[in-house]
Amino acid sequence: MILINAVNAADWSPAESLSHWWDRDIEGAHKLPLMLSFIAFVLTFAITRTVARLIRAGRGPFHDNVTTSGVHVHHAIPGIVLLTVGAFMAVGAGTSTAWRVPDATTPPRA
Repeated sequence: MILINAVNAADWSPAESLSHWWDRDIEGAHKLPLMLSFIAFVLTFAITRTVARLIRAGRGPFHDNVTTSGVHVHHAIPGIVLLTVGAFMAVGAGTSTAWRVPDATTPPRA
């Protein structure tokens, strides 16, 4: 149980408390990429589950996506195509100083 004394209760606001938490525990602890990844995962999961439920219920923008006949492109196919194109582009781009791992004799950049 959290106790707030009467003096601080009048000055307390949820926005300031959340801002303080964000500054201290997320940005101050250098966990912003982790937090953004978590938020992206939760949003993607929720949206995917919602779309799947709408498809199975026969409603929503993708209600005619699953049919007994005809061509159905599975959701993994565009991802595999993008992954393959990206891999070929990365290999074909050649080497760059931005992607090289420095060895022990290379002095650090200022």
